[in-house]
Amino acid sequence: MTRTLNLLLVLCLCICGIHKASANIAIRDVDGLSAFIKITTPKDSSAVVPSTQLASHASVKAFRNFESLKQYDELPEKARLTTLKSVKEGFTFKAADSLKNKKWLQMANNTFATIDETQNYVDVLSEDGLAQLPVAIRPKEKSSVTYTVGVAKAVFKPAYTELTVFLRIRTPKGILILGAKDVRLSHEGGIIGEARLSLISQFTMNFDKGKVVATLKGNFEHPETYALIDCSGFKELGISADVLFSQGLIYPVDAAGNATGGYVQSSFKTVVSDWNDIVVNISLPEFGIKGVKGTTFRLNTAVLDFSDLRNDLSIPSAYLAKYYNTQPVLWRGVYINTLEVVLPREFKKKNQKERITFGASNLIIDTQGVTGRFYAENIISINEGSASKWQFSLDRFLVDIEANAIKAAE
Repeated sequence: MTRTLNLLLVLCLCICGIHKASANIAIRDVDGLSAFIKITTPKDSSAVVPSTQLASHASVKAFRNFESLKQYDELPEKARLTTLKSVKEGFTFKAADSLKNKKWLQMANNTFATIDETQNYVDVLSEDGLAQLPVAIRPKEKSSVTYTVGVAKAVFKPAYTELTVFLRIRTPKGILILGAKDVRLSHEGGIIGEARLSLISQFTMNFDKGKVVATLKGNFEHPETYALIDCSGFKELGISADVLFSQGLIYPVDAAGNATGGYVQSSFKTVVSDWNDIVVNISLPEFGIKGVKGTTFRLNTAVLDFSDLRNDLSIPSAYLAKYYNTQPVLWRGVYINTLEVVLPREFKKKNQKERITFGASNLIIDTQGVTGRFYAENIISINEGSASKWQFSLDRFLVDIEANAIKAAE
């Protein structure tokens, strides 16, 4: 035959367990294909002989060309990391009431510009501190992030004082502004009810040069991402966000495992008291890995780590020691403890339409790229395998990807 079959699956990921036959092996013509097979002998490892001459050989390994599997016969180059660097960072105003949101943002910026100039701070918010506006509660700092609550406007009413309040959060990814126009301050002291401030508009952040993009959902008058404050300042942050992953890491697929275009997306909600301590569980749709053709991955939940203070206990310590040995808590990314590997639809069992799957564990997506090791045995027996109407077995599957490059495959 013109080429031997190396059933390389996914990045030259696996060698199908080509059925080892004993002495008299007969291979029939299939769809007009030649009945020659390749025999390995001590003197001539590439001798090609007709099947009628096989009886004299004690043991042979048969190789076959399967047209439907040729697309997996080449080893792809290391995946090129296409990114989302062109996505605009910071506040964006796309909602129908974006003009209102822009006005609130301008008011907030003017308020904090004046406070920065006058340094008009109080330790605890009370009516006595409202004589000169704007005024701010003395800033709090947590994990190098600064939280400042400023009062822009006060309307004195018989039962309470109604305040227009803004919160400025200085983060490494930009300045967040949240606000509310109806915070009620008691004449006796203390806030009446809950002081909930809404993110002015949606805010987009670019991580690791466009490999991951997170967008905080926000609207001044329709709360999604919010903050709670009291008379001493910031208390906690309620985050509602969408996350997009670069196609250079993972890409979305349809039910048949075909790439659909666009980006793999997830959403999450969480409440934190520290901006730099976000660790949440997320779900992801079925996806493919850049450079791994045909094979896709399914999972139930994954850990999204945006924390600089801690790591989820499930993240492999050996990986952190290799790439983040000096400060492992600074690792940020996605960790998937258990998942399902879905083989290309060309690898199927007789009379079955479902794609073949097996369980795997420990998939990491971070600044290094994609890292994971997937291994299974006895996936398809010789009596179950069917490719171009030709029997085959898939005895072993191994792919070891580290930082978007192949470490091992068979």
